Amino acid sequence: MGYLGLVILLGVPSNIIILRKLLQEQRLSHKDTVKSGFVMLKIHLNITDLLILTLALGKLMWLITYEWVGGDFLCRMFQLLSMFAMYSSSNIVVCIAVDRLRNVMYADKVRGKPKMMNPVTVLAALSWIFSFACSLPQLLAWQTFEVPMYGGWTQCTDIWQISRFGGNLTIDPHSKILTRFVENSYNILHLVLVFWGPLLVLVVCHVLIATKLMQYSLRPPGLLRMVASVMTINCLGFQTGDGNCGAEYSEPRF
Repeated sequence: MGYLGLVILLGVPSNIIILRKLLQEQRLSHKDTVKSGFVMLKIHLNITDLLILTLALGKLMWLITYEWVGGDFLCRMFQLLSMFAMYSSSNIVVCIAVDRLRNVMYADKVRGKPKMMNPVTVLAALSWIFSFACSLPQLLAWQTFEVPMYGGWTQCTDIWQISRFGGNLTIDPHSKILTRFVENSYNILHLVLVFWGPLLVLVVCHVLIATKLMQYSLRPPGLLRMVASVMTINCLGFQTGDGNCGAEYSEPRF
């Protein structure tokens, strides 16, 4: 609990400072479509970090009181937003990998005139929409439960735990949703969407990037100079404060 409080205390101000710098960098790079796209995705990733830290504050208060005092509606909304934050963070990291792949695969075109519909903007928008859609089941899967034997102690928990405990549910107690198969499917799907799926996409994208760069290395020097220029912009777009190019995105962030 103390560690979580320290993370929130240091993480929120740090991310706000970084967000401010990224917004300034975005204004300065609006004419460079490649760098602008990288900075835009970094801004989106920073926003997901802030969202996770903000929700962690609610988690901290929950741990301090050791009871859910927000009522049934806030219970469902808190779980929805918690899943939304995790999904959006994973999906934005996937967007970064896909955008890197796009820049390498079409290195001869990324320096062209800006398109009416920015691909990076489309990727980011789809990422947020997909994250929200995947989070909606939380409204059904969670509710408050009052434990009589502990003098009205209330918790926010999932419907399968309540069903096993014999508590009152807001859905039909005989519903097929309460079966072990649905519960396991729900848990497995969550792991696939938040970790294994994004990880697989990251691996595939970086394997394709490595393959394409190997193909470029066998081509004439003129093309290599053009690709090197694009990759330099890629590097600069991801350069972090400590000078490590791409370090912020070298690992999956789940």
